[in-house]
Amino acid sequence: MNKTMSEKFNDILSRVRAAANKRILFLPHALSQMNAPERMITPQEIRAVIFSMLYVLPNQITWQ
Repeated sequence: MNKTMSEKFNDILSRVRAAANKRILFLPHALSQMNAPERMITPQEIRAVIFSMLYVLPNQITWQ
């Protein structure tokens, strides 16, 4: 059975969320960007994005 794009994305999103439940690793570049005074993005904000995204279409992002 061929999966639709939406089904494939939901499959990937489930795997990302399962991995993020264990640990989210931030690369050095991400850490420097997160700590830049003009950015100041927290790990909690990253986690909120990962766990609130429902699906992405080419021109649309849908959130819970």
